[in-house]
Order: sequence, then structure tokens, then C-alpha cells
Amino acid sequence: MKTLVVGTGIIGTTWGWALSNAGINVTHLVRPGNKDRYKDGVTLDLLEGRKGHKKKNVVKYELKCVETISASDPYDLIIVSVNFNKIDAVLDQLVPLSGDALFLIFGANWFGVNPIKKHLPKERYLLGFPRGGGTQQDGMHYSVAMDSVVFLGEADGGHTEKLQRVESFFAQADFHADIPENILHMLWTSHAIAIGFAAGLTQSGDANLFLGDPTALVHAYNVTREIFELCRRRGVDPYKASSEAALYKLPPWLFALAIQLYSASDPGLKRVLARLNQTTNEKELREAMLKTAEELKFDMPLLTAAEVGL
Repeated sequence: MKTLVVGTGIIGTTWGWALSNAGINVTHLVRPGNKDRYKDGVTLDLLEGRKGHKKKNVVKYELKCVETISASDPYDLIIVSVNFNKIDAVLDQLVPLSGDALFLIFGANWFGVNPIKKHLPKERYLLGFPRGGGTQQDGMHYSVAMDSVVFLGEADGGHTEKLQRVESFFAQADFHADIPENILHMLWTSHAIAIGFAAGLTQSGDANLFLGDPTALVHAYNVTREIFELCRRRGVDPYKASSEAALYKLPPWLFALAIQLYSASDPGLKRVLARLNQTTNEKELREAMLKTAEELKFDMPLLTAAEVGL
């Protein structure tokens, strides 16, 4: 598949490199005037989770960039990995130039599919979510593919030919597709967990202090449990939607201990957590959650008081 990746953030560059390294034709779409910034490529400091791949690796990714696309030079797949608040604007710009390309909306989603349906019929998009993340410092992309899993799904839970096609596409780069029963429910539950962690991180100051502070970990637990209740009011059972939610059935003190033990064995967790303090995405996601809570007339004192992101 000739593939276009929208953006050059951590997710876009890490997964773009992995796909390109597997022999897939990958191009990155960047903002006008930014192409020359990547003429020397980017450096990726990787903590790999894919089987058969070097666990720690520093690589130079000579990414191919364009500033515009044309329907006369079509792509088969367009991966949109941008802030969830920008999806509407990005699709508004790209869809008229995309020919018959299939879109993979690859990342956060709190508003459901209405912003996507405005631009695309259901036959032309899938939802996805990568397990991983990281930070950017001094020109270095500190990335981590936490394991070999990417989440993929149809918004209506169907198992379609195009879903199988994209599943096979990622398999070329040794990524296994996990197809949840309801990918939107999984996404909303994952976002609840991320915002809880972001609240604890902001309280502590950085990832190392956070993971060493049981009080901050319990705060993260309590914020997440409050957002879980918001998810329930949207018709979601978090404990069925995501296996990671099982930790929140533990007593708070045991949850804190479990996270500390896990972080000691997985250095990638600190990189993923560090990202939560470096972007505006989490702040905007918190505001979207509070808007949903207002619409549902649900009081959220912990999330209202929490500070997250930039």
C-alpha cells in the first residue's frame, strides 16, 4: 500500500519508520514550509516490543516528506495521527485530494465518529490506536513501541474486508492487530486512564517523582475511576472495554504498588508518561471530558480540579 502519514510527531514518525523499514512506501505530509526541517531525517531512540527486533536501538529515519498531495498522485492508505481536536480540519483539507484512499484515524478520539462522518462514508475509514509513545528532546525522538500490538476496528464493530486488509498491512511490519469488540469504548477507557495518569504527573512534576509517590499514584487512580463513571454514563463498561482497566478494580494502595513494580520492569513506561506532560492534547481531552460531563449533568470534582498537560 502506498501510504501517507499525516504529521511527524512521535506516533507518526515511529510507526512511519517501522512501516518504511518493512519495505512499505511511506510519505509524511508536513505543514507548508516545514519540509526542509526533515531533509537530514530524524533520530529515533527506540525501546522495541516487537518480537525478533532489537530491544534497544538508535536509528536514523530518512523520512520522505511532502507539503501537499494531489488526487492525481493517489495513496492507498492515509494514516491520520493528529490531535483529536484537529481531525475535522485535517479531513476537510485532505478528503477532496485523496481519491479513493482509505483513512486510518490513528489515535485519540473522544467525540465518536460524527467529525469523521461529515467527510467520509463508513467504507473509507477505520479507527486505530497504537500502544506506545514517547518524547522529543534536543532533536531526538525518544520513542517506544511498547509491544507488537496496534488496535484496529470498525466504528460499528464489524469485521470487514478493509479491516482485514489493514490488519495484514501492519503484519508486514510485525505488528499484531487487536480488534476490540467496540473500539470507541476501548478508546474512551484508554483516554480515561491517560488523563488520570496525567493528573498524577502534574501533581508530582515528572515521571520519576510520580512513580515514586504513592499519594500521586492514588490521585491518578481516583481521577481515572471518576472518568470511568463518566464512561458508564455514555454506555461504556470500562472493565469490559479494556484489559488495562482491571488494575482499577484493585484497592488504591495495591494499584499504586502494582504500577511501581511494573515501571521497574518496563523502562518504556517512563517515556510514555513523560509525553503526557509535553503536549496540549491531554489538556484538550480533559476539557472535552468535562464538556461531556456537563451535557450528562454529571459532577466531576476531581477532574475539574486536576491540571494536566501544557
